Amino acid sequence: MKKVLLLLSWIVIVVPVYSQTNSAWASKSIYEVGDPISTCESNFENLLHNWNKENITNAGDFHIIGYTFVEELNNQELINNYINSLTGNDALFSRVSSHMSGSGDSLLEEQNFDFFRFRELVNAEGMSKEEAEKMMMAFEKERATLKKAADKILNKGDKVYAVFFRNNESVYTNYVICDGVNNLVIWDNLFQNIKVKDPM
Repeated sequence: MKKVLLLLSWIVIVVPVYSQTNSAWASKSIYEVGDPISTCESNFENLLHNWNKENITNAGDFHIIGYTFVEELNNQELINNYINSLTGNDALFSRVSSHMSGSGDSLLEEQNFDFFRFRELVNAEGMSKEEAEKMMMAFEKERATLKKAADKILNKGDKVYAVFFRNNESVYTNYVICDGVNNLVIWDNLFQNIKVKDPM
């Protein structure tokens, strides 16, 4: 039972990545440091420019291939489809961690990026039926929380982009929602959680 409680706590902490902040780093998203956000594309140009070892220690393990505009959210049915996709079992989410290394004058701040699919949060191996059921209930509760948040955030007129990246010879697609009015990224399960230092 202790194992289940620990796992449930981990789910609660990790899943809502869209709202996490990293206090050890600057408060700006990787999308917002660089060129002013005058268009939705500005976000992705900043992402490409900021994807380096200075900002993400293991950036070399992930190659961002590029991005493309997909479509505009012009009706509620389409919005609902994206909400289901962004919170589905195959949806990608990030793990972003930071720590200090070295000592004295050589003390360095490191930030590492990794990702996982939502379904990977659930592993009932070795659990009793009761424990597995409790874990699934917590899993679905977190999914419901994400859906509720997305429903409040996404609106008609917002724009969908796809960011393509490679890791270990496999290519992945991450869907990002950009506000149709102010051009800011308003939903991204992966990269928006990365904070970088603003030289300004």
